[in-house]
Amino acid sequence: MRVAILVRRLSSNPWWTAPAAAVITMIAFVCAVDAAVWIDGQVGDVAKAARHICAALPEVLSAQA
Repeated sequence: MRVAILVRRLSSNPWWTAPAAAVITMIAFVCAVDAAVWIDGQVGDVAKAARHICAALPEVLSAQA
């Protein structure tokens, strides 16, 4: 919801850009969480810290895009 407010407030784009940005952000977050769960299931008997590092990679990569 914050994304929609920021896009609407800080831009002069058409009315539909704020809801579209919010939906795309929600989809990206769901994909990042799904990837983290999948990666966590794939790493096997690695130490807990390494699992968390691997699980954070999709979020880091999506934040750079």
